[in-house]
Amino acid sequence: MLTLTAGAADTLKINLTYKHKLNDAGQTTGYITIKQQFFSPDGILFREISYDENTSQIAEYVFYFYRNGRLFTQEFYNQKDSLQYILKHEYDQAGNEILQTKLVPGLKDLTVAEKTVKTYRNDRKLLQQKKFYGKRVGTITSYKYSEAGLLEKEMNTYKPTAKAVLKQETKEFSYSPENSITQVIVTGKDLNGKPYQYREEYSYNDQKLLASVKKINISNAPSGEIVYKYLKTGTLSLYEEHDTTGKLTLLLQYDYKKHYMDRGNQVSRYENL
Repeated sequence: MLTLTAGAADTLKINLTYKHKLNDAGQTTGYITIKQQFFSPDGILFREISYDENTSQIAEYVFYFYRNGRLFTQEFYNQKDSLQYILKHEYDQAGNEILQTKLVPGLKDLTVAEKTVKTYRNDRKLLQQKKFYGKRVGTITSYKYSEAGLLEKEMNTYKPTAKAVLKQETKEFSYSPENSITQVIVTGKDLNGKPYQYREEYSYNDQKLLASVKKINISNAPSGEIVYKYLKTGTLSLYEEHDTTGKLTLLLQYDYKKHYMDRGNQVSRYENL
């Protein structure tokens, strides 16, 4: 599927994601590469490779194809180069993505496994999206905005077809005078109808970049935190997850490189059917 073309070397941008191995105390003991993303010189993502955390071998890879300057298909393959599925994106005349279709290989042709249909307001803000599994609606997400155009509420309803762990969930957003999210209140019901509620508190660094998201349970006690750290350029460097005691439970590290190398020739299965 991937043919390297001699003499076609260019300066490509490569983003790498490392996952740190943590001991019982939450201390890092080394790290492994779990993802590579390849971008063209002008910053267009065209290939992504994910690696198995146990073997460090390729687990899957994705080819990205564009049409008229917009993402058209994402084509997913396993480590044996077998096509797993294709995500096809369709847009309206204003450039809004109105339909995403998941296509899976059948005996002869590709068949539709899932569809996500999106509708928008006149100002191009997303109003609702419905996810279909086959012909049945699985998830319905609706959005409500303030007069200033800020997202105020996100409402999710999950049907049995979605096989989700929830029945419904609502998120209510609060903002700073600078229009940065300061708090999200999350309420919902699990599959047994049991209600739950918690809130997330957002804080920012001196560069006005998101620095922390603290989860506070209904008893007003901390129940976890996500921390973001950046390079001087403002590019994300570290992603951390901490439990209720503050112990580090997940650490991802990001690295950004440039290589003078062959981009290769990606062949679209969708375009060549």
